Amino acid sequence: MDVGVGMFLWGFILMLVGFTLLVTSLLLKIVEEPHEGVESKSKVSGGGVIVIGPIPIVFGSDKKAAIIAGLIGIALTLLALITFFIMR
Repeated sequence: MDVGVGMFLWGFILMLVGFTLLVTSLLLKIVEEPHEGVESKSKVSGGGVIVIGPIPIVFGSDKKAAIIAGLIGIALTLLALITFFIMR
């Protein structure tokens, strides 16, 4: 198998897995949604990572979300660097 075809296949598989996770999480959220009149005591927090080149930019709504997003950013950066040096 050609390297280009293999990379395309991996990219397609990752997109398919991401889409499947998105749809599954939305369906689970719809099923678990409390009925009207029932109070929910859940706390929502979130964070994200924007990777520009080898530099991750981390943001979060609280300290825990930012730390988790930072760890994901570090992992993505290391994965990108390892992939870059292996593909040379």
